[in-house]
Amino acid sequence: RASNLPHFEIIWDAAENESIANLSTLPGFATGTTAFNTDIAYFGWRASRTFLVGPGSILQAHKDLKDEVWINAEWISKREQIAGAELYIAIVKKLVQSSGKRHL
Repeated sequence: RASNLPHFEIIWDAAENESIANLSTLPGFATGTTAFNTDIAYFGWRASRTFLVGPGSILQAHKDLKDEVWINAEWISKREQIAGAELYIAIVKKLVQSSGKRHL
């Protein structure tokens, strides 16, 4: 019977999850969510804006260990590394442009 079950309540408060609550977005760049957490909130940085971005697929980055060799589990292709470098350059250009500064 349902009346015999203990009462419980689940409360989700994004403000308590600093790892997602304090991340910034940048107009013109895709955003999304995953079922993976990040350690970025625990580094103690106090930047005005914090971005969590990286090359490759999050699904590839969090694969199970194969044959006790990490390189078999977590890797990104050279093509994705190049695309990641191009993404970082585009982000820096956008940030510099939006700040009105000519130099970093």
